[in-house]
Amino acid sequence: MMNKIMDFMTNKFAPKVNKVVKNPWVAAIQDSIMAALPLVFVGSLVTVVSLLKNIFSGLPDFSMISNFSFGMFGLVVSFLIPYYLMEKKGNSGQKLISGATGLVLFMMLLFPTVTAEGNATFILSRFGATGMFLAIISGLFVSCIMNFAAKHSLFDEDTPIPDFVVGWFNSLLPITFILLVGWFITVQMNVDFFEVVIWAFSPLAKIVQSYPGFVLSVFIPVFLYTFGISGWVMMPAIYPVYMAGLAANAEAVANGGQAVNIATQETCYAFSSMGGVGTTLALSVMMLLLSKSA
Repeated sequence: MMNKIMDFMTNKFAPKVNKVVKNPWVAAIQDSIMAALPLVFVGSLVTVVSLLKNIFSGLPDFSMISNFSFGMFGLVVSFLIPYYLMEKKGNSGQKLISGATGLVLFMMLLFPTVTAEGNATFILSRFGATGMFLAIISGLFVSCIMNFAAKHSLFDEDTPIPDFVVGWFNSLLPITFILLVGWFITVQMNVDFFEVVIWAFSPLAKIVQSYPGFVLSVFIPVFLYTFGISGWVMMPAIYPVYMAGLAANAEAVANGGQAVNIATQETCYAFSSMGGVGTTLALSVMMLLLSKSA
């Protein structure tokens, strides 16, 4: 029985999952999150240093650094997803403008309040980890439209028009369409798409933030690793929940409350991944203490 399970996982299940991992759409999300992680590290470091203010009252307020590092995580991801996806699709010439368009659409869908004088007001917390799901959706949508447009150029390959001019016109229609979609949702329909996305993914967040769900979110990637499947395949679904939980914990503690979300990357690093994924530090200690000499 066990041999049949191992054979199924190794020869049938693993190759299919590895195809998903190598899919450019999934890989673009993974690369975007990995590229933006230094912002999380900076924000976490500043948060730890800020705790010392409870002891040394003379320390300056570093919260602004955290707000514009970890607090801009979603904004950065909304740029990086179209950037990496266009690169992986072989449309590197359009990756910068695609990333910029993803950033602009993300900001439109944050549902800013615009006064008659032209002043726009955003909710700062939406730029951070709580906006990751929206950043992923907007980034993938922009990538889809821009990639389609890149395959259907308005000009022939042998056109005498300079390449940069061709790029301008090829980007004009897809960018206009993308921004019209954002305008229609935000202005015409008056829909706070950020809240819609949060509501749509709230069941997943509740499951992962429960103790059984958190255990599964840690166990499944490790289980997949045993069959040669990269655990990063779970990142697009799990990591936004982890980051949103971390942001909620940080906000609660900053307001004098308690951190209640257990499913965060920091929890994994501190406990289940101590010494490596699968708690390999415990294995090393056991080998040191329990192994016998040859």
